[in-house]
Amino acid sequence: MTKGKQILIEVGNWIWTLFTINVAWFLINFPVILTAIFMMSLPISVILVVVVVIFTLMFGIFTLPSLAAVFKAVDSWKKMGSKSYFIDVFKTWISEIPNLLINFILAILIGLAILLFRLLDGNVVLQTILLVWGLFLISFTISQSFLRGTGDERKSLIKFTFANLGRAVAAAIVFTIFIMVNGFLKLAFLMLICSVSLSAVISYSLLKKSKITNFKN
Repeated sequence: MTKGKQILIEVGNWIWTLFTINVAWFLINFPVILTAIFMMSLPISVILVVVVVIFTLMFGIFTLPSLAAVFKAVDSWKKMGSKSYFIDVFKTWISEIPNLLINFILAILIGLAILLFRLLDGNVVLQTILLVWGLFLISFTISQSFLRGTGDERKSLIKFTFANLGRAVAAAIVFTIFIMVNGFLKLAFLMLICSVSLSAVISYSLLKKSKITNFKN
């Protein structure tokens, strides 16, 4: 086998692995994505509040456990090599669902930030503060998913995030950019193909180089 053909095979296997991880995440979170689209189209009303509550519950059950599953798949990928991690993501997602406390704390904070952002429509200063707060929430969310996915969940989430704040915020920005690309450029196919898995790969590389700590919960 020529070197060029070997490189093509390796690239193909890398893309296939990325795709299988992302598709599994997408299928798990499809109801959450639809709810988010519906939520953002609603005017400020009681119905909006109800939908935000539903979104928050779904985010805690589907999105956060499945994000930890994505990081677990990426961690396994780095250790075991390229293959399909489709089933692995589903299995890890199911096993992560009972981790309710921290998931719902993060989900409630994120849901509250979304609701306040909508209610404060037109108030640029307060909305900017909420965006900054949202970036920190995403940083904590990614740190939590990384710690769960890599088996370091006994480390203190707060201490780990602040000890590696620059890398955590950088990871949050990566995820945010991919979300904005999907939302504003209407590139829905990226959400299906690679958005979350590629963001997780980049974030994993950032956080894997983080400071080694022995913080306990």
